[in-house]
Amino acid sequence: MRAIGVIAGLTIKEALRKKVYLLAILIGVIFCLLSILPMFMGWSFKSLGPREREVYFPVGLVVFLGIPMIRFFSTLLTVLLATGTLAGEIEKGSLLVIIPRPISRLQVLFGKWIGVMAVMCLSILLWSGLLWASLYVQLGYSYHTIIFAAFVLMLYPVFYTSLGLFFSAFTGQILAAALTLLCGGISWAEGILVFIGKLPFVHLPLLVRLGKACAYVVPMSNADRWVDHALGALSPSNLMMMPNRLATRPADAFDLVYIVIWTCTVLAASVLIFQKRDL
Repeated sequence: MRAIGVIAGLTIKEALRKKVYLLAILIGVIFCLLSILPMFMGWSFKSLGPREREVYFPVGLVVFLGIPMIRFFSTLLTVLLATGTLAGEIEKGSLLVIIPRPISRLQVLFGKWIGVMAVMCLSILLWSGLLWASLYVQLGYSYHTIIFAAFVLMLYPVFYTSLGLFFSAFTGQILAAALTLLCGGISWAEGILVFIGKLPFVHLPLLVRLGKACAYVVPMSNADRWVDHALGALSPSNLMMMPNRLATRPADAFDLVYIVIWTCTVLAASVLIFQKRDL
């Protein structure tokens, strides 16, 4: 365990050396500026959904723009860190300095996984905290479910750290990053394919099944259902009073079980492949 902690610490130090924290702060500033925009523009309410339900404009901005931005930026930053910390170090030869020591490749892999996760979890807490603070300042009410959702959003770094390390175990940094993002893109296409397949003038059950199959590549939709659940009254489906693309069923234990099985499978495959790779 000590060796894993050492590798995790080195990974965090490397992220700090690359000034990742500056990027996280910059993204946080962007969140702040966007979230306080209604206060300066004088916008107060916005009608949403088929029943024209009125909600506070800042709340709608956070839910429909802020939360998706956290998903997007956490994904990109995680992919860059995860592929750079393994494939990047292998390409530069710096990993050879660590491997000859009494540290196994298993410890190296899990240490880097923990290090990347630590950086990204702190970033997500920072971004979510800024969104919460913005709403509190503007509306004088604590929307604490945003913080609850932040902890669920940490599943995104879990997915992309695991995938990034998996592809880094047998490819170069650029290819590993591209393959990781490709998997995420395939999974994200679920909503589009299902929506198109269910259109009355299209009606392609095969396209719907293909879309649902895409969701299993990376369990983002499983995590998003729990984000929706954590947001409670702030969830998109509640604000718009209509189902969103993820509301085909509510969040349940199957989502969590599949996320655990998927993550363990990807990490186990990463370890097996990395053990056999020539450095």
